[in-house]
Amino acid sequence: MALVTNLTHLVEIPHEPGQTLTVRRLSWRELEEAKAARGRKAIASFKDLGPELMEQLRRADRPEPEQSNGASQRSAEDYDRGVLLRAGIVEWSYDAPVNEETVEQLDEETAAFAAEAILGLHERTEADRKNG
Repeated sequence: MALVTNLTHLVEIPHEPGQTLTVRRLSWRELEEAKAARGRKAIASFKDLGPELMEQLRRADRPEPEQSNGASQRSAEDYDRGVLLRAGIVEWSYDAPVNEETVEQLDEETAAFAAEAILGLHERTEADRKNG
């Protein structure tokens, strides 16, 4: 059974020596909400995006590409970063507590790194597939 409860991973923030994040694997519902939120934002900015929005919509309708090892490849661009970070960051080594407000105060580089770290927990390894 693949329940994601308490599946966390400690990662060092490469551009901030000595700082760490504990991120957790998200449930299918949380990933679905992050993807839907990204789609809603794209649709809301339809007037501003024009042809770029059409490409976003086309990409959202396509199945996720498969890697040669059979795992689906996730891109942080396809998800709402705020949803990913609020759901996926469990704790960090910063002095401030982890909450919605402080998560939204992360700098761009750290937020991008954290989103990739969270999505990286969803890439199945060969050992994972062999074990079920």
